[in-house]
Amino acid sequence: MKKFDIIISGGGMIGSIAAVAATRAGLSVLLIEANENQQFDKDSERELRVSAISWDNCEYLKLLGIFSNLITSRTVSYTHLRAHETGRNL
Repeated sequence: MKKFDIIISGGGMIGSIAAVAATRAGLSVLLIEANENQQFDKDSERELRVSAISWDNCEYLKLLGIFSNLITSRTVSYTHLRAHETGRNL
């Protein structure tokens, strides 16, 4: 049986970043993701989900070599952020 230093459940944005960071730190990593890998199409329809990434986190992503992978056409700077209740029971 292969042993890992760290096992990460979930290959979304946070899980993937954690896996890169742990690998760069010299740890052996197993990343478990239930969904199949989907190819990103920059011309696909926009979704309502957004991610707000702070400047400090942008700097961290640069240190990890991830920041340059963000799709320029889908990123924008912002000065204000407002959240609205959708009325759905989650």
